[in-house]
Amino acid sequence: MPSPQARSLTSYDHWQFVAACALSLILMVIDEQTQLMMQSRMVLSTLIQPLEWLARLPENWIGQSNQALTDRATLTAEADKLRLQVLLLSQQLQASEQINQENDRLRMLLGVASRVNQSKLMVGLIVDHSPDPFRQIVRINKGTKDNIRNGMPVMDAHGLMGQVLSVNFNESDVLLVSDIAMKIPVRVVRTGARGIVQGDGNTELNLKFLPTTSNIREGDVLETSGLDGRYPSGIPVAEVVNVKSQAGSVFWQVSAQPVAKIGSSREVLLLMGKPLAVESVTP
Repeated sequence: MPSPQARSLTSYDHWQFVAACALSLILMVIDEQTQLMMQSRMVLSTLIQPLEWLARLPENWIGQSNQALTDRATLTAEADKLRLQVLLLSQQLQASEQINQENDRLRMLLGVASRVNQSKLMVGLIVDHSPDPFRQIVRINKGTKDNIRNGMPVMDAHGLMGQVLSVNFNESDVLLVSDIAMKIPVRVVRTGARGIVQGDGNTELNLKFLPTTSNIREGDVLETSGLDGRYPSGIPVAEVVNVKSQAGSVFWQVSAQPVAKIGSSREVLLLMGKPLAVESVTP
């Protein structure tokens, strides 16, 4: 059995609870009727705001971190997409530039073709070159199936490149004007003086058998004379780069540069005339 003192404490606590409830009810009624506690609540709310902000801080940090990660992933994906678009546009631009350059080269070939008095012409492509350092030969993608024959003259958009040396079914080898075996009768456009151009086996040509009495100078253009019947007359061959006199010689020592872009041209023009002998150009 609880002691008298314990029963007294329990009874006291009971009356305290009842008094607190009654006081609370009275305060609620008074606040409802008079708004007496409004100011107190505002003060308490103001005091509690920093605590609420501190309590929400971890949640805000986590939310901001998640948003930053999401934004970064989105930006990375968009950047990758833009880089891909830039690459695609760059490839399209390069392809367009290549097409424009090819069209320009073909227009130049057509311009040359219009000046050549030849019944039939054919456009070919250079597909390879000879690895032999002692021969100046390129390969084109035309052969006997295209009615190509040995000896046919070959030009690019600038001038004479050489002549067909050998032919198979699909392809042909072209001996370039710079080969030492090539000898081409030419005339000086400015004066009409005639001579023979021979390749030096490298990148230049030598004009032979031009008398020192002939008028020639640097910058003069040499074109085919047509005297040997191998090439139509009037095809540009070379431009003079150096003229020297040699003691005791009756001929000028003349160096010239091919006008054909023998090291860079891709499209060529074949003159489909009568078969031309090549024995004299084969060493």
